[in-house]
Amino acid sequence: MKEKFYDKLNALSTLYQNVRGAMFLLEQLDEKCEMYIAPINELRNALDHVFRAIKLNEDVDDELGLVKEHIERAGYDALTLLAAMLGIRIAKNLEPYDTDTFTNVFPDYFTIIKPKITEIQTHIAECRNKRGGNSERYFAVYFDEIKDLIDIDKKVDMRIPALQDFSNRKKKEEKFKKIWKYLIGPIVGVVSGVIIAYLTGLLNK
Repeated sequence: MKEKFYDKLNALSTLYQNVRGAMFLLEQLDEKCEMYIAPINELRNALDHVFRAIKLNEDVDDELGLVKEHIERAGYDALTLLAAMLGIRIAKNLEPYDTDTFTNVFPDYFTIIKPKITEIQTHIAECRNKRGGNSERYFAVYFDEIKDLIDIDKKVDMRIPALQDFSNRKKKEEKFKKIWKYLIGPIVGVVSGVIIAYLTGLLNK
């Protein structure tokens, strides 16, 4: 009986390791540790069912089924939070820059990056709804989507200096144009007055 129990519990080890990896990533992004209470609670519930199964002398399938279910929930909660946090982080980092800056420095953002983020977030929701009985496979797909988001986040970070440089130059150019606009009127007026006075003097001779 014990061998059967441990074999069934060991069958959940891959799923658990994947969930643990997802929670580790979440912990790295959530420095205040405010976002991952839900997945921790699910793992606590999973552990409760493990010890209930240990106390049983007969069939433990029901309890181990609940263990798997709670581990799955912990993983999907963690990955859903990761997807949301990465999306918010990317949007926040790019918020200061306008369309013209993206067009000149980061043209792939609107044509490739932004649609990809939306696609990943949609696919993540679909994976969670379709996971069915093959949770390991769907969780792996889900985890790969999160890795894609992390790669996008890194690409965005690499573009920030160039975006900021272009934005700064653009602001200086706009400031110069405004100053020139305010100065050009009086200058033209003075020059015109001088020319008119000179021509009037010539005509009066």
